[in-house]
Amino acid sequence: MPETVEFYRLNRKFVDSGEASPSSENLIYHSLALGHHIGVLDCFQKALVMPEKSFSRLTAGLPRSEGRRKLEGILKWREIEIRSEQAGPLLREVEQVVPTLPPEDKKGAQEFCDLLRLMEKEPTIYLVVRLT
Repeated sequence: MPETVEFYRLNRKFVDSGEASPSSENLIYHSLALGHHIGVLDCFQKALVMPEKSFSRLTAGLPRSEGRRKLEGILKWREIEIRSEQAGPLLREVEQVVPTLPPEDKKGAQEFCDLLRLMEKEPTIYLVVRLT
């Protein structure tokens, strides 16, 4: 069976988001991100599944950069974490590569861009990316 790259994002909230102010949402995500140090578990939701070959073509199209090195870590360690401070630079690089990808790779790459944009909007969210 071909391998896939799965993207999981921190997503669990402990208050009703309909009543939460934007600042309390940030506090909740920050607590979740730090929670493993104080006994709270991070809760993740699968956000994207991409064939490993598509992921490799995307990564190969990136310039030699910190972002490319980060994504290449998937092949070496089979799991990486993408933090908010990495989202913006990585988003700009991936957006440059998307038009050069074959049609079958573009949808996954666009969805990855959407996840990075979400991280820019809510900087306490992070991604765990696994090769399965």
